[in-house]
Amino acid sequence: MSDNYNQINDEFLYLSPPIVPWHQVISLIIAQPFNSIHLHFLFSQLTNLRILELHYQSEYASKINLKEETSIDFLNDAPLCNMLMSNGLRQLNLITFWNQPNLINIAYLIVERLPHLQAILLDSNSNQFIKISHILINGLSKLNFLTIIGCIKYGKLYEKKLRDLQNSIIRSFRTEVPNTTDEDTLFVWL
Repeated sequence: MSDNYNQINDEFLYLSPPIVPWHQVISLIIAQPFNSIHLHFLFSQLTNLRILELHYQSEYASKINLKEETSIDFLNDAPLCNMLMSNGLRQLNLITFWNQPNLINIAYLIVERLPHLQAILLDSNSNQFIKISHILINGLSKLNFLTIIGCIKYGKLYEKKLRDLQNSIIRSFRTEVPNTTDEDTLFVWL
């Protein structure tokens, strides 16, 4: 993570407590890198956070062509995840870069570290969506709703592949591909 992000985040977190009533925030979008210290401070203030949206992204570095950087790697921080669960986090929206290399590991960490999630939205163009869905559906007993947003015209394909795995999924589910222009979304009710 760049020092520039650290400085910006330091200034934001230093100035915001008197301005932002953190205990009233129920939804948060994090689209830039935060270090562990910043996340611990921020999440300790968000006692009513119910929806967290994380953007995993790629950054262009000036000296190399493309430097892939996971913007938030908080799932490896068990105390931070415990804080989110004890504060009542119920929904995780995960937006990833098109070739995010560790999505399967992220799915296993979500199951292990955020076991009380009730809704998850996955937005990416990953060919691993069905395996990830399988991990989340079987691993999160309180999961009620899963949304998959992927490649254009892939909604029906995701539905078919998920149906093909139905015998290995321990929970019953219902799916729907909404009539949208992109046909890239699959809803899964559990």
